[in-house]
Amino acid sequence: MSPKSCKDWRPRPVSKPEALKRALTDPDSLEAVVDLEQQGYRLGIQGVPFFILSQKYGVSGAQPPEFWRDALPRIAAEGTQPQADAQG
Repeated sequence: MSPKSCKDWRPRPVSKPEALKRALTDPDSLEAVVDLEQQGYRLGIQGVPFFILSQKYGVSGAQPPEFWRDALPRIAAEGTQPQADAQG
């Protein structure tokens, strides 16, 4: 955001207040948030940002563009390689 846009920022009205109220008060919503939080603890997530790539790699913290430029193609290539037969 530019300094001008920050200065001019104003909260916007909620377009669907009923949906917002339901999301904030529905026990299912709270349960979903708690479930995601517990999943994060089990995965060892201790801060943000945290990225999970291909359900296999965890990357904690902000990374420079060079990291993503190098890592993403390698991880994507893993997904295109044939997997070994589990039956042997």
